[in-house]
Amino acid sequence: MSAPKDRALTMVLYVISVLYMVMIYTLSSFHNIQQPGPLGDLPSVDKIEHACEYFVLGLLLALCFQRTPSMGPNWQSLALGLFIGIVYGFSDELHQSFISGRSSDLLDLLADTAGVTFGCLVGAWTKGPVSEKGPSPAIALRTGMRDSEE
Repeated sequence: MSAPKDRALTMVLYVISVLYMVMIYTLSSFHNIQQPGPLGDLPSVDKIEHACEYFVLGLLLALCFQRTPSMGPNWQSLALGLFIGIVYGFSDELHQSFISGRSSDLLDLLADTAGVTFGCLVGAWTKGPVSEKGPSPAIALRTGMRDSEE
């Protein structure tokens, strides 16, 4: 892929990530949303929703940071995605504590953390373009390469 197209795709991923975070914030601003249908009655559905929501965020963040040439070693892009996703999950739970009809829940934060961690790992495992800094963490893991060998 050519450099201008690659930069354009990276910018699109950043915009999608920010818009996704705005969507999470907006949905967190609503009063408690009841799930319709038979799944809405299950107590663990809320945790699954949190994990899925933050899985997507982790995946988007990992893909963004993997494609950013100014990032350091590949593990740094993975760590940055985890850090931002977990801090955002914490801020989301804090935000919900101020919304009437909502509450902050440690188990929700754990589900957010699990989701963003899994999303970042899947994002790191995907085969992305090999830049000057070397292959993605997934390719490095598969081939046995370390950052010092890049």
